[in-house]
Amino acid sequence: MDLQALLSDKYFRQHSWEFFLILEDILGIKKEEIYIKNFEISDEQLTEIKEKYDKFVKQKIPIEYVLGYTYFMGERFFVNENVLIPRPETEYLVKYALERANRVDVIFDVGTGSWIIWIMLWKLTWKKVVLSDISEKALKIAEKNAKKVCPKCNFEFVLADLWAHIKNYSGKKLICANLPYVDENFELDEYAQKEPSLALFAPDEGLALYKKLLNQIQTGEFLFELTQRQATRLKKINPNFEVLPTCHQNIKILYGKKW
Repeated sequence: MDLQALLSDKYFRQHSWEFFLILEDILGIKKEEIYIKNFEISDEQLTEIKEKYDKFVKQKIPIEYVLGYTYFMGERFFVNENVLIPRPETEYLVKYALERANRVDVIFDVGTGSWIIWIMLWKLTWKKVVLSDISEKALKIAEKNAKKVCPKCNFEFVLADLWAHIKNYSGKKLICANLPYVDENFELDEYAQKEPSLALFAPDEGLALYKKLLNQIQTGEFLFELTQRQATRLKKINPNFEVLPTCHQNIKILYGKKW
């Protein structure tokens, strides 16, 4: 079968964006070139294309897991079902951390997942970055990404729960967290249901882990990613906390200090 004949298939045209991503991955062709080129697709390539597309369409597996990678801040990172797929609004967590990095001695990412965020942060600041997660499987993905994208980065990888390790460090701290904040009663779409629930859901309308971490922080600045409503609730604890905007209408960054 040639490429243009495959493109005319109604089944594959149902989800053209994801289909083009699969073609780009398997055929090594840029999405913008797909309609202007034509060549024969081997039987092996056709089988792989169908298998990956079926996973997305029939099994409702997110396209990032199907491909095995995603992009964040222009870099390609490995992901699988053990880590949350990074969202564009999370880039603001890096942005706001960068603005504050020069006035602290060490940066912490609590519940780091794939480590995508802080690989980028370290490359841009060269600050000491300590990254932790409660999931050993997530840490393995993180180490794989670190070795690929930033092999010379001097990260410290820690298997820990929230504040447990942070108290052992001296100096001025910046504590960043994109913890699970989805309300346990919230119904996710079919694709999001394939992401690890450990990285998504939390009790108390999604605030349980953030409130616990906030109570544990003794000194330092912090940046939390969460919803507008959740940020407003935490701001009631201390009116000096700031709600910082992102590209997303509902997702915000909460900034505060504890000295």
